[in-house]
Amino acid sequence: MAFLIARCIASVAALVAALLSVSAAAPAPPFEPEGDRVANVLHYGDFYRVSTFREVEGEGEVEFVSWLTLDGARAADESEFHALSEGLDNDGFYYGYVWMRLRLTNSGERTRVWRLFSTGLTSASWVEGYLVEPDGSTSIIWRDPIGENPKDIDYTFNDRTPMFRNSVSHPFAIRPGETVEIWLDYPNGAFTEFGPDLIDADAFLRHEIGEAAFDTYLFGLRTALLFAIFAFALILRSKVALYYGLFTGALFVFFSGNLGYLTTTIFRNVDIASFVATFAGVVAFVFFVQMTRTFLNSPRLYPCPDKILLGTLAFGALDAALSVAIFGNTVLMLVGFIPGLLAIISVTMWAAFTGVRNRHTGAGIYFVAALFLFGNIAFGLLSYPPLYLVSADLTSVITHAGLTVDGVLFAGALVLQALGLRRERDEAHTAEVAALKEKASLTRELSDVSAAHDRALSLAEARRRELAATTHDLKQPLLSLQMALKKRTGTDSISEGISYLESVINRSLDTTRPEDVAAAPVNDAEKPPFALGKALANVAMMFGDEALEKGLELTAAPTSLQVRADPVVIMRILSNLVANAVKHTSSGRLLIGARRTGGTVRIDVLDTGAGMTPEALETALRPYQKGSASRGEGLGLAVVREMAEANGCELIAASAPGQGTRFSLAGLPRATSGGAERA
Repeated sequence: MAFLIARCIASVAALVAALLSVSAAAPAPPFEPEGDRVANVLHYGDFYRVSTFREVEGEGEVEFVSWLTLDGARAADESEFHALSEGLDNDGFYYGYVWMRLRLTNSGERTRVWRLFSTGLTSASWVEGYLVEPDGSTSIIWRDPIGENPKDIDYTFNDRTPMFRNSVSHPFAIRPGETVEIWLDYPNGAFTEFGPDLIDADAFLRHEIGEAAFDTYLFGLRTALLFAIFAFALILRSKVALYYGLFTGALFVFFSGNLGYLTTTIFRNVDIASFVATFAGVVAFVFFVQMTRTFLNSPRLYPCPDKILLGTLAFGALDAALSVAIFGNTVLMLVGFIPGLLAIISVTMWAAFTGVRNRHTGAGIYFVAALFLFGNIAFGLLSYPPLYLVSADLTSVITHAGLTVDGVLFAGALVLQALGLRRERDEAHTAEVAALKEKASLTRELSDVSAAHDRALSLAEARRRELAATTHDLKQPLLSLQMALKKRTGTDSISEGISYLESVINRSLDTTRPEDVAAAPVNDAEKPPFALGKALANVAMMFGDEALEKGLELTAAPTSLQVRADPVVIMRILSNLVANAVKHTSSGRLLIGARRTGGTVRIDVLDTGAGMTPEALETALRPYQKGSASRGEGLGLAVVREMAEANGCELIAASAPGQGTRFSLAGLPRATSGGAERA
């Protein structure tokens, strides 16, 4: 819309200029160039518009008549020639078939060598340049652009390839005091504001060398940046870096076409090269939008700017399509796409500024880069009609350099964001490690508490069972004491019973001291030896009265064997076994004896009771399990087994119904004495 308005304004201005013209302009006088370069020499010449079409009678159409040759143009009436300011249709373009004449003179003392030089020719500006010497001889010095000739002339001459990317004529000389004519043939019309420059031949070479070095540096910088970004995207698997690389690569293609490299090196056709370059520009801004959306995560964080950004992209694509449809020219596609580009970049700056306010990492540099991009494109508009404030050559240089710097800014924003994300990941990893360490510490503490709790439970259970066993151990000596006191006899039995009770009580008190809970067990080899004979006799004496009252004969076989064991433990085990035997034997006898078994000693307690089946015997050895005729708590044999195993011994039971029972405490470490031992 803005472009159409500008065209209308230019048309009105041209019409007003034509109305204000009061007389036909005289042919342009000879022009003597000053310095090494004259911009747009069309302003110093005059134009002759050729009528090459005629109406077809009765059909309302036109047909082509003929091309006007150089000789025909030179023979035209001088009144047909007009200055540049006259005859413009609109927007600085001469439509139709146009010849341009330029008279150049040299009043100096040395011969000047010149070239025609242009960076702004398009497919609508087919041109052939002719030199007319002072003697009237002519020669063709310029044909541009490369490609098909609208006159179907075989193109065999063009200095653009392979030496130069810009369009340049053959050098021509103007000797002192001479005047030459340059005739330019524009069969398709001419962009008057994109006319060629006149440049000194030596200055042209310096210009080309400097410009080639400048472009090589910028393209080299862009290429290095492009490789770095793609490597960055590959290593970090970053979508935003990938979109940036595609955006930069498309701009690379766009500027290669815009600066003439696509035409001279690949396509050799201006139409195709212009289309490829313009299409690359459109693709660049598609990836630019995707880069912005991914960089800011706008679909999730900034949905409103994201929708407007997509809308402006669609508007830009439609604008470009309409430009092609309306103007029918690929170069004008870029001009038509400019409003869409400016809209896209404006919304991008808005989205980036929103990211800055929300402290989005890298959004500040991204905003500056988008603002810089907006300024580059806006500056490029200065060379387009109807403004023409800056030459196309200068615009190309400034925009080329500006977008290279802009690419570095965008890359900086991406790197800054990547470093920020890496820092956030590192901080999150550090926090996670700290949390894991704290969790591990809590787990260890919980494990320690759990272990302490388990030890407490185990100790409590052990103390409970110890108390139960102690209670059980105390019952029988008390019973024996009771019986002895009834008879007021058996003072030895009473003395042994009281001694046993004292040892059991002392041992129970010792094991309840806190310092003894974790005490290391004493090695059997470190225990002092004691004689089993006295222990067996004391047990028989303790339970003798009870056995006699039931009519049983309780005998302890004499022995001289000595063992390394805890005497109290041995007495507790034997007391439990003998008490159990007295309880469950109705008649007959009980025998307590000891014998050697290799390097150990075994103590046997035998009775002539009713005996038990193997199943009943196994049940009797379990805690709190007792037979139907038992009057105890079912702890005796289980306690005996535990005490035996805790002291490195083994309780062996053998019984059969009607044959009595034998309990053996095996594995007692034998201690040798100086004399002979008697089992």
